[in-house]
Amino acid sequence: MANYNQLMQHAAQPNNWLIEDLMLHSDQLMIAAAPKAGKSLMAIQLAIAVASGGDFLRWKVTNPAKVLYLNLEIGEAPFAKRVQMQAAQLSLQEMTVLNNNLEVISDLRTIDIEAPDDYNKVQQLVVLHKPQLVIFDVLARCHSKNENDNSTMKFVLQQLRKVVGTAATVVVHHSRKAPQGMEDANLGPSSMRGASAVHGEVDLAITLTKRSAKDGKFSVRFSARNINEPDEMFMDRDPATLLLAEVAPPIAKLAEVMQGGFQMSRRAKVKDIQAHVAKEFGVGERQARRILEGAIRDGLISPQREGTEHFYDVKNTSLIQCFDPMPKAA
Repeated sequence: MANYNQLMQHAAQPNNWLIEDLMLHSDQLMIAAAPKAGKSLMAIQLAIAVASGGDFLRWKVTNPAKVLYLNLEIGEAPFAKRVQMQAAQLSLQEMTVLNNNLEVISDLRTIDIEAPDDYNKVQQLVVLHKPQLVIFDVLARCHSKNENDNSTMKFVLQQLRKVVGTAATVVVHHSRKAPQGMEDANLGPSSMRGASAVHGEVDLAITLTKRSAKDGKFSVRFSARNINEPDEMFMDRDPATLLLAEVAPPIAKLAEVMQGGFQMSRRAKVKDIQAHVAKEFGVGERQARRILEGAIRDGLISPQREGTEHFYDVKNTSLIQCFDPMPKAA
């Protein structure tokens, strides 16, 4: 119980982010996708980011944390190869941090979180490894109940949350087969298999859809309780590293956004354009910089410097039309 003043004291406290602006330390996150669409690869990518202090998609892990990954579905050798490929891009220092923070359990093929023996087994692993994040891959191997029963699935997810104590959880789950003619569409939480309680119980649901469209081979959508939901993201997976990365915006869309950033002049300060791009695309500063690097490669803008000031100049005036000539240097 808290009165208004006590609530305001809580409101003034900083958020305890596990993944900055995406996932709190106490959250339960679900990753859902159809079979063979790459949900476990995404879960591994998240695990490596948290354990090493790297990036997960658009978001940054500022403080590396211990991760316990319960691999219930994939053989140990194939799983290890996936981790090896994804971790290959890390620095030596990040690899050392990862080695200290990531623990994978592959010898439990199934658990029934409602059975006291299995519950205690998982609890003992948590006590032993002291993780700040536990990943259950996959939900179907964590229980023996009917996934279409709301009360049962709510209890299963609550047990998965309870057994890890104060740690956050990621639960990997299957999506339903897409309706005919909608194979490329990401239907969000409605595509998740089972009862509506599966979506209703988690703090953040990420749905991943494999698609054939040119603007990205994968679609990622979010349904969130504790954060502002990001827009749908289109991504490709690097076959060499198995990492998902956001596809750069099409040049026409990028030029349209740039038009609003430069307005009356062919020159604008870097910090102003970064802030404009971040706002228009709904991304953070790091991703805005990456988008602008793409705009430079595409020949839309060019970086300039005068003394200590950094600017962008419009390079392609046919796509980014300005009303004033670029001001002359003094």
